[in-house]
Amino acid sequence: MKLESQQIISDLSSQVKTLIHLGNKMQSETNKLLNTYPADGGWNILECFEHLNRYSQFYIPEFQKTIGSAKPKQSNYYKTGFLGNYSAAQMLPKDGVIANKMNTFKSKDPSLSATPVGTDVIDQFLSDQNQILDVLEKAKKVDLGKNKVKTTLPLIKFKLGDALRFFLNHELRHKVQIERVYREVK
Repeated sequence: MKLESQQIISDLSSQVKTLIHLGNKMQSETNKLLNTYPADGGWNILECFEHLNRYSQFYIPEFQKTIGSAKPKQSNYYKTGFLGNYSAAQMLPKDGVIANKMNTFKSKDPSLSATPVGTDVIDQFLSDQNQILDVLEKAKKVDLGKNKVKTTLPLIKFKLGDALRFFLNHELRHKVQIERVYREVK
């Protein structure tokens, strides 16, 4: 599929701004509410943010490294890769619902951590979102289709445009989860 690069960057930047809004909203909530588990036994709100932070710890440096050595933009469009586009689409919530349930890597599962998650995870999340906005700004000048990014699966690389979409669709997926847990425990 052929996508317009600047529109992708604009759309992703808008998604990040909605994530920042969510983080700011959750900062004003009580520690008790943020640590309350939903009835279905899933993660609490702070664990959702910690999960996102763990992925940011991997992907933000990868994005920065790729953009730092990237080929300059040669076209206003980029052609998605089959696997990258498919993976990004699978992550995206459909009509505010997480359609495809997925298991997470143990290393990214905050519920398996020996120490409880504190409210500082929201501060880290907001810091990460600002770094992503910076990455997106710099990505405007590079070719989203010619530059590859490592993924958390060692042998798989996505085109930069697909990797950004995958990463932010994953964040939107957990935004839906956070909002659902918030409605339930409020």
